[in-house]
Amino acid sequence: MKTALIAGQGGLPAVLVAAMTERPLIAVPDGFTPEGLTPDIAFRIERLMPFLADLQARGVSRVAFAGAVQRPRLDPSLFDPATAGMVPRLMSAMAGGDDATLREVIAVFEEGGFVVAGVAELAPDLIPAPARALGEAASVGPILPPTPRTMMSPSSRAFTSSGELALASMPVSRSSVTEVLPVPWAPSSRML
Repeated sequence: MKTALIAGQGGLPAVLVAAMTERPLIAVPDGFTPEGLTPDIAFRIERLMPFLADLQARGVSRVAFAGAVQRPRLDPSLFDPATAGMVPRLMSAMAGGDDATLREVIAVFEEGGFVVAGVAELAPDLIPAPARALGEAASVGPILPPTPRTMMSPSSRAFTSSGELALASMPVSRSSVTEVLPVPWAPSSRML
């Protein structure tokens, strides 16, 4: 199964790629290049549907997300007809906040025929040991204090060597996305 990593900014995408057994196709939203990785494809949100078609043409059937992405400024003149038809749907999701937007993005990829994968499938070595998941100190990074933005189920915690909070492997549906910090575009176990 060929995988594409939709990579945003920061070092987290490189951590995931380094832990994977096979290098994925690296796709980046225009303007959000990750640290330590060379993108194979850059795409604009206004051309999302042609981008999905390009992934399919390249044999990609599975995608994962990692890294930080802020809401981009959209240029209405760049929309293709298929993506333009999705604007009301995406704008409605954006009005519901980041989690709603991300759930809708996941839905778009799934409706496009892609499996959205998480770290458990792509890089199981990044999943914390049970003691680590319960918050015991470990050498891989600090435990973030519980705050409204960092509270999540114990099984959803994983840390990179730099102490960034990553995702773990908990089943997630479109209706139960868990926010993961400090990566704004990594709210579920199907994203890293």
